[in-house]
Amino acid sequence: MLHLNLQGTDVEVVGQAENGQEAVDLVEQQHPDVVIMDVMMPVMDGIEATRIIKERWPNVTVLGYSAAAHADSVDDLLQAGASANFFKGDYQQLLASVKATKPL
Repeated sequence: MLHLNLQGTDVEVVGQAENGQEAVDLVEQQHPDVVIMDVMMPVMDGIEATRIIKERWPNVTVLGYSAAAHADSVDDLLQAGASANFFKGDYQQLLASVKATKPL
């Protein structure tokens, strides 16, 4: 759904992952400026995927975007290296943050 919402904006989507391991693999292949990460995913959760991405590619901005409202999950994602977390109803704020991220 997020990918569909981003169509028609000036944001280029270079990949879409179904789990955390795929997200890590896509970052390695595509070298994006920004990763939008869900917390709850199969195979590898978004917290561990964020930790790996930030260790390997510290200049990649990770933004959490999740339905998970549990404060511990948000804290864990931020401690793993995410710059911010947005709940799925905060699409406009997420989009503004993506657009504000400057390529390095």
